[in-house]
Amino acid sequence: MTSLPSPLQTLHAQITAFFSAGNEKASLHFVALLSAARAGSVNITPSFMPFKTAELQEVKCHIWDNCKQTATLVLLLATASECLEAATVFYFNPSTREGIPRLAEIQARPSASLRAVVEKAVDAALIRREVTVLGVDQVDMEILERSEKGEATHFQSFGHTFVVGVGPEGAM
Repeated sequence: MTSLPSPLQTLHAQITAFFSAGNEKASLHFVALLSAARAGSVNITPSFMPFKTAELQEVKCHIWDNCKQTATLVLLLATASECLEAATVFYFNPSTREGIPRLAEIQARPSASLRAVVEKAVDAALIRREVTVLGVDQVDMEILERSEKGEATHFQSFGHTFVVGVGPEGAM
């Protein structure tokens, strides 16, 4: 009897397959996938492929060096089709202070305890055999406060965006 791969194993295989033709092709497919998701579609059609020169430049400049793009890809691959637009929440917007939100924007967002959310996901995995994929945006409030005052030019932020998958077989 052959067991089926778990949802987390399937997600891992999707990510591996996404990069199998190299980073440049993965970058082009990511931009098309992101465009489709923002339009609420699960199908990448030619209408999502005609890139403008500025978009091609964005694709060619180390797109996978940015944790927000990488987290967005994982969320897009893991998200149900009816929730695709929500998976684009972390996407880096190069037109706004290099993607860094303003302090007031952060303070207006609801915040959650990562520990509490992971504990809830572990309970769902152990009790109901469910898989949860969490997008996490860790914000460095200190650096944002210093930045607002013009004092943060020589400091590095510990802010980071990542994805955690929790299932009956464990976490990844």
